[in-house]
Amino acid sequence: RHKKFTTAHYKLLADNLSQILRILNQSFDNITCALTGGRDTRFVTALLIHAGLPVQYYTFGEKSGTDAKIAKQIADTFNLDYKFIEIGVSDVLSNWDQICRQIVLQGDGMVIIDNIPSLMSCQVLSNEHLVTDMGGTGCELAKGFYSTPDLNLFFNGYDIEQMQHFLTRKIINDGGGIIRQEAIELSRNCMNNFVKQYSDYGFALNDIPDVFFLYSRLRRKRGSNKRVYMEFQDFFSPFITRDFVEAVFSMPAAQRYTEPFHYNLIRLLSPDLHRIPLDKGYWRSRNSVTHLINYYRNRMLNGVRQRISNILSSDSRLVKTSKYLHFGTDMFDQTKWFEARREQVREFCLDKKDSFIWNFVERRLFEKITSPASGPAELSQYGTYISSFYRIVTLFYYESSIKDHSRFMQH
Repeated sequence: RHKKFTTAHYKLLADNLSQILRILNQSFDNITCALTGGRDTRFVTALLIHAGLPVQYYTFGEKSGTDAKIAKQIADTFNLDYKFIEIGVSDVLSNWDQICRQIVLQGDGMVIIDNIPSLMSCQVLSNEHLVTDMGGTGCELAKGFYSTPDLNLFFNGYDIEQMQHFLTRKIINDGGGIIRQEAIELSRNCMNNFVKQYSDYGFALNDIPDVFFLYSRLRRKRGSNKRVYMEFQDFFSPFITRDFVEAVFSMPAAQRYTEPFHYNLIRLLSPDLHRIPLDKGYWRSRNSVTHLINYYRNRMLNGVRQRISNILSSDSRLVKTSKYLHFGTDMFDQTKWFEARREQVREFCLDKKDSFIWNFVERRLFEKITSPASGPAELSQYGTYISSFYRIVTLFYYESSIKDHSRFMQH
């Protein structure tokens, strides 16, 4: 049931989550926590500082990244036990084959190989001792990760088909044309079935985007990712608990989208931490209508920029699909990984001529973006495809590992 959250409600939730962390601290040694410039890790950091728990904070990546700079500022401000783990391009490339194989085998092909730096940082942190890692995983649930302000404000009159259409447009894309229509249709059917199923369970339609986040992105994707690190760490998040999940869904979706849990709880627990700049943008407006106006204004500006780019571009297809360019973080230069490994990976994938994967991937476009003949100009445009590139390669690595295992068992 929905309720109007007051300061007392926020304080009770903070106390409950802090108590969970205190109990965890009494039961386990070597507790670590990621520290970045984002809202989610800041939330768990606020809880840990408030509870006064001894934790080894860390950030990994390249020192030039925004996360590293903001994390250092937070650590200095609060005198935290902090460690920066530098993982540069050369580190990733020198460990590429070994760690890609490890990721694929331990994640059963469900974990993308661009998690190489994460696995390397786990190895450094554990130092041959199992650690218990905390983080902001699941906290995205409290800010409408898959929602939009217009959806939340005006969705009461929508039906199931409109929600299905919204979520498929929001989540499913063709990666700039490299994913074939067969895969898009399978994904769309899966999404439509999800909406119908959870609507039948009784969830309100405007809650279903967050329900999808909870059961798909959080349970399936994040759950798979954490399996890869099990050799080095156990993992716990205060945001995958009954207290937090029930609080999130006790708030109407339109209010949830304005990030009230992050904003109010961090400010309540640590005003100084609340004032430190974020890595991306500013806090969302507390007023849903104001945020809706800003949302449409920014969408119109982006549309104008896109039209100008299409007119000026000699290859409108590449620019037109630039909305798929967002991937990774400025902590890592994944384009350099791509440049260094594209010929090796190209040969490996294209050699699998009869692979089932080619039913879902445009082979000719894959050949084009991995071609050794591509110069700097072409590479600068291929950012559109890089996120999909790592996913595709992960599947080819996994398929190969299955066949190797099968041959071994037959022998």
